[in-house]
Amino acid sequence: MNASRSRHEGVGSTAEALTQLVREHGPLVYRIAVAIVHDHALAEDVVQDVMVKAWTSLPADSQSRPTPWLRTVTRNAAIDALRRRRFDDVTDAPPEPPATNDFDIAIEARERLRQVWRALATLEPDARMMIVLRETEDLSYAEIAEALDVSESTVRSKLFRARHALRSALNDEASQT
Repeated sequence: MNASRSRHEGVGSTAEALTQLVREHGPLVYRIAVAIVHDHALAEDVVQDVMVKAWTSLPADSQSRPTPWLRTVTRNAAIDALRRRRFDDVTDAPPEPPATNDFDIAIEARERLRQVWRALATLEPDARMMIVLRETEDLSYAEIAEALDVSESTVRSKLFRARHALRSALNDEASQT
């Protein structure tokens, strides 16, 4: 029995521990993956790869706080998936906006979400990652720096450029409609 398996068995049966890992961290991994690869099926493949890697390779010092390690592994796995599959055109629909009772507001929100989704698709993967970690995962600059293994000042400058690029892409999108 290898060392990575034995360290997970203390949590209970291996199936229970794996289920717990996926339940607790799967949604985060999926959100990061889909934001980078912009394809739901490919994001699901990335999640599966990351969960297997987490199950077999999660460093002992990361077991109490696996989230930063998982963010880094997810980012790398998603970028690798993009490299394997040329990212030419976004065909998947963006995630659904929150439900609302007002039909007109729902239609406008859905269209705005599609615009943001298309604009994000035009950004480089690292820029998308910065925006997703800050704006959707609500991480601090320090947490993003830790997750991406860069300095906080690098995060601030790259996030500034990523927001500027997103704003430009949204303006281009608006001028085309």
